Parts: sequence; C-alpha cells; structure tokens
Amino acid sequence: MAICIKKSGLLIFLLLVVVSDILAQAKISAKEYEVYSSVLERIYQDNRATHTGKNEFVFINQTKVDPELELPKSRKYRSLVNNFKRTNASPGIVEKKFPRGEYSESYQLVSQAEIDALNEKGRLEYEKQRASDRLNPSIENPGGWSWATFYKAYPDSSGYYYLSRVGFAGKFAIVHIKGDLGWKGFSRIYILKRKNTNWETISYSGSDWVS
Repeated sequence: MAICIKKSGLLIFLLLVVVSDILAQAKISAKEYEVYSSVLERIYQDNRATHTGKNEFVFINQTKVDPELELPKSRKYRSLVNNFKRTNASPGIVEKKFPRGEYSESYQLVSQAEIDALNEKGRLEYEKQRASDRLNPSIENPGGWSWATFYKAYPDSSGYYYLSRVGFAGKFAIVHIKGDLGWKGFSRIYILKRKNTNWETISYSGSDWVS
C-alpha cells in the first residue's frame, strides 16, 4: 500500500513538472513583446494611411505560423531560422503585455473560436438575406458576409492578426505576422537587428493579396 502511494506521488510530481514546463514554453517573453512592438509600429503607419479611423489592433490570442511559410535560406540566418523553428514548435499564449505606444493604446485579444463564430454568424445572415431578396445565384460575394459581422464587433479595427513566436540569434530576431484585413491581407517574415535599446527591421519578405 505504501509503495502504491509513493508511486502515485511520484506520478503526480512528474505530471506537475511536465505541465509547468509546457506553461513555461507557452509564456511569451518581454523581449518578444519588444520585437512585436517594433514591427507593429510599422504596420500601424500603413493602417493609418489606408484605413482611416480603423487603427485598433485585434490579435488572435495564440501564436500561429503558416505551414507554407517560406523562411530565409541565407546561411547567415541559419541559426536564427533554427531558433525560430524550435520556438514555434508549440504555440504561445498572447497576453496584454505589449509595451505602451501610440499603436497599442487600444488593442483587443480574441480567440480563434470567436473569429470562427463571427464567420459562421455572418455566413448564416448572408444566406438569409440572399434567400429573402432572391439574389441572383451568379452574384458572388466571397467572404463579404464574414467581414460584415467582424466589423460590427470590432468597428475600429482594420482586421485581425496572427503573431508567431520570435526567434533570436545574437543581435538578430525573426518573427512572422499575418494580417487578415477584410478583402486583402498579408503574410510576412520580418528580420530585425538590435541597435542600442531598439529593434529595427532590416528586411521583410512574404506575400500580399487582394480578394
């Protein structure tokens, strides 16, 4: 009986260690938030130029990387890319810990489940309207219904964003950010370099699209 109790205690201890390790891996560091803020300041300026009055960021609250993402192949970034891959082997939890700045005076964190629910609500509303108005079946509205409901929920946003975890190697950092912005969007890799106390973008690559 005593042996069984000891084994149970050991199993519980090991389980707690594993859970603690998983939670630690999911925690995004302050250094990563510094990198996010540097890139987001750049994106914020683009938003102000193209989305008048719609400058609030909406972030999915769990990190994500596109499976088709093309990472830099240059040998000088090999360690950086390897660290990025290791760091993103498991998702991180995005929290309201972005450094203060004009871009971050107002931002929201949402779950993927909430986005999916808004999309489904929009789809049902669109189908109901289509049936009611007897719209021409040949008229296509790809995705328009989903964005109508999203912008009702978040009228001051340009869309929603996915963030990856940040990879580091020496003075360099790499992060992937994807923006779904109504009828357009982008998926980009940013490479940054530490200069004094700031992170500065030195290059970015990826794709932009318009629906």
